Amino acid sequence: MCDGAATRGINAAARKWIPLAVVIVTAYNYGMSDDGWHGFDFAVPLIPLPNLVMFPRAVQFLHIFEPRYKTMMTDLLAQDDGRRFLATALLTSNYEAKYYTNHADIHEIVCLTEIVNYERQPDGCFNLFVLGKDRARVRSEDRSGPYRQAELDVLENTVPIDEPTTNDQQRATLAEMLRRSPYDTHAEAERCLEWINSDLPFGDVLDLLSFYLLPHEEVELRQNLLGEPHAHRRADLLVGHLSTLGQVIEVRQRRHQSWPPDPGVN
Repeated sequence: MCDGAATRGINAAARKWIPLAVVIVTAYNYGMSDDGWHGFDFAVPLIPLPNLVMFPRAVQFLHIFEPRYKTMMTDLLAQDDGRRFLATALLTSNYEAKYYTNHADIHEIVCLTEIVNYERQPDGCFNLFVLGKDRARVRSEDRSGPYRQAELDVLENTVPIDEPTTNDQQRATLAEMLRRSPYDTHAEAERCLEWINSDLPFGDVLDLLSFYLLPHEEVELRQNLLGEPHAHRRADLLVGHLSTLGQVIEVRQRRHQSWPPDPGVN
């Protein structure tokens, strides 16, 4: 397997190893502008994961130790064009019997990511630092090799420019939620408020909040947000999810349970 695929502690490690302050800087340093991006026409390796939903603009560490994905990394590093892209996909339920094959079912909306740094271990394993690029729909797959490859249709992050009032209202709603209990004590509330109040595109803000605020074990909620390219609809979904989650958190707090939960514990 690949850590981040079915193991613990990866998100805790990501938070420990890289400050969230560098997420946006890193994203834009690595060319996150959409100019000329949506027309790529090459297949990328596809990694199906049971408990990780990546988002555009977010960063994540992955530890690669399963043989097929070690082969994938060797193939990627051997390419002369320097392309180091892969797509992460969420497995659907009842995947266990087919996990070690190339035929486990996945959700069709995936996250295209770029490997921006890697470390090869003496045993042939890899530590990867991946950066989310875009949400995409799987157009076709090649399952004949040691690992899956997919051709993708990148989905445009739709933010209607003729509805600035809606953008401002939804930003204000999210900011107000983070200033109130229980989110005002969340470890990442301050950083998320900075993103909301910044001049970052609204769609990017929503993706970052979805990745860093929603518990990583809530994969179906996160997949719903990844699968919605329209920013205003995605904002409504995120507000609804955070409102419901906030109620659960307050119940836990009344029972003296800590918040946020350890992201490395399922």
